[in-house]
Amino acid sequence: MRLMTQWERKGLTQGLRKGRAEGRAEGKAAGEQAVVLRQLQRRFGRMPNGLADQVRQLGLRQIEALAEALLDFSTVRDLKRWLERTQ
Repeated sequence: MRLMTQWERKGLTQGLRKGRAEGRAEGKAAGEQAVVLRQLQRRFGRMPNGLADQVRQLGLRQIEALAEALLDFSTVRDLKRWLERTQ
């Protein structure tokens, strides 16, 4: 069994910390995406798969912006325009 050096332990610790932070961010984005998709479905009915997929591809900041913007949407067309502008 090989012992780890101080530098290896430090690298492993930093890697684990970074991985946990990225995992939390991805989990938060996925949760917010789910909420936004439910809000859009409630407002407009069943979402076309292409639009739902586009929403799922958004990062955390974009999904947060969409969560605010959708309050002003009147039609699915507004969502399409918003997605085109952000892509």
